[in-house]
Amino acid sequence: MATYHGLYYPFVHFKGLGWLKTTALYWDELIRIVPAKAVPADSDDVKKLVDAGFVRDEPPAAASAAVAKPFREFVEAHADALRATFGVDALVGPGLYNRYYASSGLDDRLVYVFDETTDADLLTTLVDYRLAESKGPEPREIGVAEELAKVYMLALSSVMARDLAAHPLTDEPFDAIATSGLTVERLASAVFQGKNITIQPNRALEIEQRMATLAISTVIPEDPENIPVSAIVKLHSDYSEERHAFQDEITKLSSELSGELKEAKAEEVERRIKYICEERLAPRLKRLEHALSSNGIDTAISALGLNFALPSAVTWGFNLVGVTLAPYIAVPVSVALTVWPLWRDYKDNKNELLKPSLEAYLYQVGKAADPRNAAMTAAGLMVHDHRYFL
Repeated sequence: MATYHGLYYPFVHFKGLGWLKTTALYWDELIRIVPAKAVPADSDDVKKLVDAGFVRDEPPAAASAAVAKPFREFVEAHADALRATFGVDALVGPGLYNRYYASSGLDDRLVYVFDETTDADLLTTLVDYRLAESKGPEPREIGVAEELAKVYMLALSSVMARDLAAHPLTDEPFDAIATSGLTVERLASAVFQGKNITIQPNRALEIEQRMATLAISTVIPEDPENIPVSAIVKLHSDYSEERHAFQDEITKLSSELSGELKEAKAEEVERRIKYICEERLAPRLKRLEHALSSNGIDTAISALGLNFALPSAVTWGFNLVGVTLAPYIAVPVSVALTVWPLWRDYKDNKNELLKPSLEAYLYQVGKAADPRNAAMTAAGLMVHDHRYFL
């Protein structure tokens, strides 16, 4: 995959922090569809990811113009059926995902989207056919049936993903509309769940996302929502080279697998992905962890509890200027000088073991997600356990 930028759809607000944090461990950036002047009601954690540059808002105006013609044709071709099922006068009961769109709105039967996401002519058509109404809490919001909003956002995201060279990502499982073209038939199939049109998923991308998620899930807590955002931001900034090595290898493996499983059932695809993660990826991480744990002077360093930031040149400098260290200072310094060559070798070996690779990135993710380290990172403290000195 040439790019590791994702485009979030169909909502403005993320459904869960766990999904968002896991996504941040694999993707370089997550773009979401937000009009230029809109202000999403983000949580503090989401705001931190925005500030860190992982979440980026992109206005949809250009893409909405491209979507308008086929969607308007779709509405006009199926006006009666749409009005009977999804018209604002036909809806009963609240929508499931109201709060994840622009706002919760005034009518809980509808979801509210920003008017900038739609072309002006298309909006007029929707209102004329009683498929939308402009009665949101803000003038820039319009209310529509949830199913209609979802399919429209699918169409919009496919165009934006193409224009931004990004990959559509969602935390809501439903069929995606192929980016090969938005047709009246494809839109009708998505809305009415017709059986005569098959919407083919991007299997290669599905396999890649599933393999990456499964590999990462082996080294993070069962509930990734508990990983502090500060730890994720640090991973993004400090270990981008390792993440890119991980991405490249996952892409290569998933590309090979997607060719083999082009016609396979979903159950077989899942079984093969798990096999690769368990039999080919997990052992590599275990070998790295074993090599790190047996890398020279771990036990000695732990017993001494010393900080080896003092090179031998320092004491040589003391002697040169005629400074004699007091016994309570000279003893630990002499011990540190004795161990310094070993520590230097240890660091060199560790750097070699942790050079960018799939397993090196998984190691760093697991370390960052460890509750002991995560708590200290969140508090802005340094982890002094020698096992985590990199």
